[in-house]
This record gives sequence, structure tokens and C-alpha cells, in this order.
Amino acid sequence: MDINEIWEHALTYIRQDVNSIVGYNTYIKDAVPVSYEQDRFTIAVSTAISKNMIEMRYIKTIERAISKVTAKPVRLQIRVHPNPEELAKQTEPEPEPA
Repeated sequence: MDINEIWEHALTYIRQDVNSIVGYNTYIKDAVPVSYEQDRFTIAVSTAISKNMIEMRYIKTIERAISKVTAKPVRLQIRVHPNPEELAKQTEPEPEPA
């Protein structure tokens, strides 16, 4: 399972656990998975406000959701980037040759 699939599955759990649809839509929905190395899952958000809100209110919920999907303990790291999709593309590993 790649990081995008992990993130999509985790979002299903996160949506169920976050008690504010506005909070989910404002701070979490547009986050982009960037990397998953050892026990650290990194997402990117477009503003420092989103990063701060996730760290203050949603980090444990997100870590639990990713841990459910991966069946491993996970620590969430959040990066701020004006265009998170661009950052995700820069850090994606090259596909292995067939």
C-alpha cells in the first residue's frame, strides 16, 4: 500500500472521529501525504494555521487512524508548503524498474 492509499483509508477513520465537519474540511481534508519512513508519516498543509490546528486538536486522531491502517505505531509530522501537492510530487520515490 503506498502513502496515498494509506492516507485515503486513514481519512475515512479521521472523518468518523473528528466531531466537527468544519474542522475536518478546513484543516485536514486538503492535507497531502508526503512521506512514510519507519514510524514517521509526514503530511503537508498549505498554511501555518492548519499545521497549528492539527497539532493542537487532531494529531492524536490522525496518528490513531494511520496506525489502524498500517497496523504499526505512527508519529505524525506536519510540514507547511504553499502548494502541498507540489511538495508531495517532489518527494515521491521514483518507481522501481520492471
